[in-house]
Amino acid sequence: MATEHGIFTIKQNRSKENEYTEQLSKWLNYWHYEQE
Repeated sequence: MATEHGIFTIKQNRSKENEYTEQLSKWLNYWHYEQE
């Protein structure tokens, strides 16, 4: 049970990281486009 909860928490953290990375790359692409 504890292990399952740990895995679930890791999955949650990963999805948050992916969301952050997506936002960051979108912002960087936008910034780069504006610089051209």
